[in-house]
Amino acid sequence: MKKAMILNIGNELLDGKVINTNCAVIGLELAKIGIETVKCLVVADNVKAIAAEISNFLNSDINLIITTGGLGPTADDNTKEAIVEAVGDKLVINDEVRTRLINYYGADINDYALKQAYFPKSARIIKNRAGTADGFIMLYQGKKIIALVGPPPELKVMLKDAVSRLAGSKQVLTAEFTAAGGSEADFAPKLKPITDLFPQITINSYCNIGSIRYLIKGQTDNKNAFEPAVTMFKEIMASYIIGPGDLTIELVLVALLKDKKFRISFAESCTGGLLAAKLTGVAGASDVIGASIVTYSNEAKIKYLRVKTETLARHGAVSRETVREMVTGLTELTGSNVGIAVSGIAGPGGGTAKKPVGLVHYGIKIGKEIFLEKRIFRGERNLIRERAALWILYRLWDYLRH
Repeated sequence: MKKAMILNIGNELLDGKVINTNCAVIGLELAKIGIETVKCLVVADNVKAIAAEISNFLNSDINLIITTGGLGPTADDNTKEAIVEAVGDKLVINDEVRTRLINYYGADINDYALKQAYFPKSARIIKNRAGTADGFIMLYQGKKIIALVGPPPELKVMLKDAVSRLAGSKQVLTAEFTAAGGSEADFAPKLKPITDLFPQITINSYCNIGSIRYLIKGQTDNKNAFEPAVTMFKEIMASYIIGPGDLTIELVLVALLKDKKFRISFAESCTGGLLAAKLTGVAGASDVIGASIVTYSNEAKIKYLRVKTETLARHGAVSRETVREMVTGLTELTGSNVGIAVSGIAGPGGGTAKKPVGLVHYGIKIGKEIFLEKRIFRGERNLIRERAALWILYRLWDYLRH
């Protein structure tokens, strides 16, 4: 199997101003074509620092390096200069790219913008279809060097082109699924029989808050093992797979609500509108969302949702009884056939021995049926709210599909 390293370039990555997502995106795409990423580094916008890592790559047993960043028009965009220094090449202007830049910037294009038209003499251009700074691919001493831009939206488009050019990579069979409703520790023992039965198949997991993306891989010469392994995975994870590919629960849920022609409303306390915000972030959510109300105080719960004063006095705002009345009052108020009410203690204060920080009660009403549940979430305040919102949306999805 070919080996690759990723070199992310940028001071903004080192000082924490920008989160480095490029390494994960590239690593995943390389894995799909059978290339193993063995190293990922971040260096500053410095010619010497970049050139040193390129030289280290050339003296290693790694076959491919992909750099990100440093291809733009500013003075600190130095990736091309560093690469030619390391390999002993030189930068020359590419007439096709120059013409494209002049058409974009105008005839009075300055030297900074024109800098983007210079490339190593032996390089082949990888066109940036979402920006002005093109990338390139070159071969040196039997090794491939690929330089891509840094901004993730532009990089993702260029990466597809770059990966398609990696000739000679052994074809890999892949299947991708997104699961929710459990952790890696929950799912690992369930999936172990697959890798025991099919040792030539690999199952890689990629965690997000509230979901896990699974990538199942096998070589083309193991097709007879790959297909049964995927089938077995789908059977074992049937209760948790929200769909094939890299998905979010909110995307899947909006589609499911549309399919059932349901309208949903929310009454939120501790999540403060986060549940509604998750769904409204999906295109077409206006077809399924009826209303959303943040009833943070007891007074709001009483006024808008008709929660009884005696219920709050006897059981408290964070209780099964209160969320039952919240979700009932919500659907009466909005007329929605699906309602969600949530109340909890997000912290950092307010917890007790009986009701600790992280405790969340929620009610889901579908038609005339009400489901009341509680769960304790760990983490700081905003993490508790995020985990609670995603978990509740998963539970709604689980109820709706049945």
